[in-house]
Amino acid sequence: MYLQNPFVLIGIGGIVYYLFQRKKLALAQEEWAKTVAENKKKNERDSDGLLLSFKGDIAKMSDEELFKTIKENEEDLLKIKDDKQKQELAKMIEFCANSYNERQKSKKQNKNRR
Repeated sequence: MYLQNPFVLIGIGGIVYYLFQRKKLALAQEEWAKTVAENKKKNERDSDGLLLSFKGDIAKMSDEELFKTIKENEEDLLKIKDDKQKQELAKMIEFCANSYNERQKSKKQNKNRR
C-alpha cells in the first residue's frame, strides 16, 4: 500500500541519493586530506631554508645535469628583479655549487687512491 504512493517512492529515492552522495563526499575528503599532507611534506624546509625535496632532486642529478642547472640558474638570477626571489635562487645556486664541488673532490680522491 505504501509502495504504491508516489511520494513514498520519491522519498526513498531521495534518501538513497543522499546516502550515495554522502559516501562520495567522504571518499573525496579523505583523498583531499592525503593530498594536503603530501603537499606539506613536499614544502618542508631545512635549517638553510631550502626545500628538502630540492635537496633530494639535487642528489639524484648527474654531474653534467647539476653543472647545467647551475649555469641556467645563474643566468636566471640576472633576470630576476625581486630581492626575495633573488636571495632564494642564490641559496639554491650556492647549494648546487657546493654539491658539485664535493662530488668533484670525491672523484679526485678516488682517482688518487687507485
